[in-house]
Amino acid sequence: MPYGTILEPIRQRRVKSEYKPWLTNEIKQMSYRRDYLKKQSIKLRSAYYDNKRCKNKLNNLIKETKQEYFRDKLSNAKNSKESWRTINELLNKKPETSEVKELDINGQLITDDDKIADAFNQYFSTIGSTLSDKITGNCTDPMNFVTPLDGSIFNFTSITLQETIDALNEIKTKKSPGLDETTKANLFADDTSLSWEGFSPYEIEIKLNKDIENVHRWLTANKLSLNMKKSEFMIIGSRRRLASIENSPCKKLNLLFVGTPQSDAINCITTHSELVITAAGNEIKAWKRGKE
Repeated sequence: MPYGTILEPIRQRRVKSEYKPWLTNEIKQMSYRRDYLKKQSIKLRSAYYDNKRCKNKLNNLIKETKQEYFRDKLSNAKNSKESWRTINELLNKKPETSEVKELDINGQLITDDDKIADAFNQYFSTIGSTLSDKITGNCTDPMNFVTPLDGSIFNFTSITLQETIDALNEIKTKKSPGLDETTKANLFADDTSLSWEGFSPYEIEIKLNKDIENVHRWLTANKLSLNMKKSEFMIIGSRRRLASIENSPCKKLNLLFVGTPQSDAINCITTHSELVITAAGNEIKAWKRGKE
């Protein structure tokens, strides 16, 4: 050790944990009580059972509070994007972003920022035509996918001046064109949701595959492709029914959906699938338990 070196004591700092919106004051007070009883149980043998009862009561309270919070948040979600954000929050799944420092294009290593940006622009500007060339043509009539309604009559109705004014007032100014008559470029991704309910996995599989085949034929007819890596499915039901499903996916989460009994915890299972469209959102139906 060099002469004159000053050794300072190690300072401990308490770092605040991640914000949990479901953490109430009642849970905090009970947590303090649990910690106190834990210390007492080390000194006094008689405090062991009090500590155990308080710990079990706290665990049940946390479980019920989290279920109620996420159930209300899912029921108040206005679109599928908010629903998936809530599910990812429950799964503690955070988006991962990384900075691209180099690209390898045809064996040539690119490190310049401008050239990397040009390479991305070239790729995304030609991805549509590249995928279109790989998909074979189809002469299927688009009207074949529309179910005709008997006795239905379609006609146009006149639009009043007040309706036009109300529609103009609802337009978002941030997305309107400016003086140069150009709008801000946006890239949109369409989320298609399919949902079915039934009393057995086999019944749901038949119904869902029928709709998936219809979507597959529609994509082929319109020269579109399905992103297999981002296609997911979700099975919602009681724990006993989900336990009977063989080859079940690996990810599970516990929550309650609207319209289900308070005492019935529902397991949601998500996984990747090649021919399944995302089945989530406000329109998703809970798989209700049938009569045993």
